[in-house]
Amino acid sequence: MSSKQVNGLMKGAAILSATTLIVKILSAVYRIPFQNMVGDVGFYVFQQVYPIYGLAVTLALSGLPIFISRVVAEQSSSEAQIGTIKRLFRILLMGSIIIFGTLEIGAPGMANAMGDERLAPIIRITSWLFLLVPFLATSRGYYQGRLEMRPTANSQLVEQVVRVSLILIGAYVATSQNWSVYKMGSVVMLSAPLAGLAAALLLWKKFWPVMLNRTSPEIGIPTRQLLKRLLTEGIVLTLIAAMLVLFQLVDSFTIIRALQSHGLNKEAAKSVKGIYDRAQPLVQLGMVFSVALSTALLPGLVSAIKGKRMVEFQRLSHLFQKLSFALSTTITVVMIAVLPEMNRFLFSDSKLNVTISFYLLNIWLASMILMRNSLLQSMNKNRITTISLIVGITVKLLLNSVAVGYFGILGASLVTNLGLVVVLFLMSLDLVAKFFNFSASGIRFLGKLLVSNLGMLVMIFLVKMVAHHLCGDVSFSRLQALGVLVLGVGLGSVTFGLVIYKSRLLTLKELMSIPYVSNWIKKRRN
Repeated sequence: MSSKQVNGLMKGAAILSATTLIVKILSAVYRIPFQNMVGDVGFYVFQQVYPIYGLAVTLALSGLPIFISRVVAEQSSSEAQIGTIKRLFRILLMGSIIIFGTLEIGAPGMANAMGDERLAPIIRITSWLFLLVPFLATSRGYYQGRLEMRPTANSQLVEQVVRVSLILIGAYVATSQNWSVYKMGSVVMLSAPLAGLAAALLLWKKFWPVMLNRTSPEIGIPTRQLLKRLLTEGIVLTLIAAMLVLFQLVDSFTIIRALQSHGLNKEAAKSVKGIYDRAQPLVQLGMVFSVALSTALLPGLVSAIKGKRMVEFQRLSHLFQKLSFALSTTITVVMIAVLPEMNRFLFSDSKLNVTISFYLLNIWLASMILMRNSLLQSMNKNRITTISLIVGITVKLLLNSVAVGYFGILGASLVTNLGLVVVLFLMSLDLVAKFFNFSASGIRFLGKLLVSNLGMLVMIFLVKMVAHHLCGDVSFSRLQALGVLVLGVGLGSVTFGLVIYKSRLLTLKELMSIPYVSNWIKKRRN
């Protein structure tokens, strides 16, 4: 590969990474004004069906395109790529029709299993997105396999902007017209297939000639072999990408009935579930940096292991662990420390602070799982991740109703944490001996990180104490809560930064290994 091709590849990967982060931020942020417009019960209606949408998006955006791109890249000629992609499209089209039909027919049963039969029409509307999965996944995977990242990046951005715009417009109209929350849910969920259609039209404007290209039916990977790989490699990648969505899906099917067994009536259970669901966009926001870190460092890990540069791989893996641990720990600590004020500012009240605080531990747990998955993925060990996820989700499924029935909604947070702990533990078994550093330097690192976080926490709580003293016993207004957030997080971050700078939490050599940070350091030194 020429230097010009390498430069083009890196530029395309950077564009795709940046777009993915923008999409994730949009996906988390829009739910805050949406909840403010539709209220807790309206948010509950949306979030109950959201995991079904999330699975379709995972198939169309990350899981299947990554698998397809690998298959396309393996082919020795353009004709073989086209022949293979056509077969994959037919397989996926058949699969998507089966899923669509199952959801359309089974929507009443699924809604009843969720404890709310009025969700059936919303499930049916969401199911239409699955019909677009073959069009989105094959075109994205084809271009990524040919190292063309712009089509995927552009389609991601168009899809998310269209969807978020339609959701917020729909919520505004529903609120102004006093529609029921279920009618509102049907209208805003219509945004999913419409946004998917917009993205598909954008992609297929260029991709259509590829599908019309005449190729010999024998060229490329045979259908049976493709189906086998799809059901193994493709499912593995999809499970990894859909981890938190699958945990949310278990909540959708278990929480409402479990809350009723705990003593709440149906309407109260809906409201409590809606408040509990506030935690999900907060977790998404908290994980943005972890996703960015994994995206930035994974290519270096893969390159090192493919080139059999094991010393470099060991160095990058240790750096990856340190950065992931430090970032996720600090973000989790900060968000839990300021949760009462954040809850009030974003959602107008401070309900279920304890439950949401426990749920925010997902930031640390999921970030650690993401880091370990990147290490395993770089070594082509996806089966360990799959088994770990299946076991963790099974734990969630078996214990969720019991825990909620006994502890109330707090039980759902606790069991989600337990399921993720199981996943993390099982994924770590194969990595501990190879990559985890229990040396004196590792212990010093943990000590420095602990002191840094304690200093930050002290500053945050000092700001909160002063604010409470000035305001008396009256609850903060949203504006006052914002002031406490800005001052607390701002001064706490400065304190944290000073401590890690003075303690040299990361060495100069480690900082120089981080993409973008190394460029900034070089410019400063020049």
